[in-house]
Amino acid sequence: MNPIFQAMLKAALFQKVACPSCKRSQVVSAQKKKAGTRCKYCGSGIPPSSP
Repeated sequence: MNPIFQAMLKAALFQKVACPSCKRSQVVSAQKKKAGTRCKYCGSGIPPSSP
């Protein structure tokens, strides 16, 4: 697979978010970023991102 296409696909499907409590970043799917999720390190809620 073309590396440029692979990078574009990854950027479209996955987003990097930072936990407001522990400040650690993690990669989540774009759907979870819009709906909000829990931090996999500390368990606190990460609010949905604003568009």
